[in-house]
Amino acid sequence: MTKINSTKMNKKRLKSSKSSNDYEVVHVEQRHYKFDKLSKASQDKAIENYKRDFSGEDANRQADDFERNANEELKSEGYGNLEVLYSLSHSQGDGVAFEGKVSADEVMDKNPEMKKKYKSLYGKGIYFDVKNSGHYTHFNSFSVENNEYMDSGKNFKLSDELADDIRKDLQEKSKELEKKGYQYVDSAYDDDVIKENIKANEYTYDENGKMW
Repeated sequence: MTKINSTKMNKKRLKSSKSSNDYEVVHVEQRHYKFDKLSKASQDKAIENYKRDFSGEDANRQADDFERNANEELKSEGYGNLEVLYSLSHSQGDGVAFEGKVSADEVMDKNPEMKKKYKSLYGKGIYFDVKNSGHYTHFNSFSVENNEYMDSGKNFKLSDELADDIRKDLQEKSKELEKKGYQYVDSAYDDDVIKENIKANEYTYDENGKMW
């Protein structure tokens, strides 16, 4: 059923009565409708009200989902010890960055080309520090520092090159995750997504698009 009737009982004082206790009971029928049965103008109003009342909470839930999935992606590529930092409000400096430690061996295990290039470093227990600078979080706000591997000569130079390759890899990952993050968060304000949420929750409205 798409149209639901309900009755509200109002009390109306009788005009001819002098007593404050004399009332006429008036039954007012109020109808409420499922979203699909509203006029286009009322549907637009219902969507506007949803954005005002619910989209902020939906966006927070979507951000939590994004962060969880981002961590899973990083782990699958050997970056399981990194923390995901992000701000996704379409403002200057927004984006995705990282902090934490990177195991060279774990990254090379997931990246055969990198392992082949730096095979002389594999198994030496090398870790790099990933640090974010300032208040911004984006692909260019973090660094990968080679400050633990103290061997001299060729291996030290190679470890610097490996740190730089990891930085570039993480920068590309940052750009990819930023796009995905905005898809997650912005979907909370997408009209089509909101319509599906309204229908899934079986919300009903009065004829003006106000939620019942």
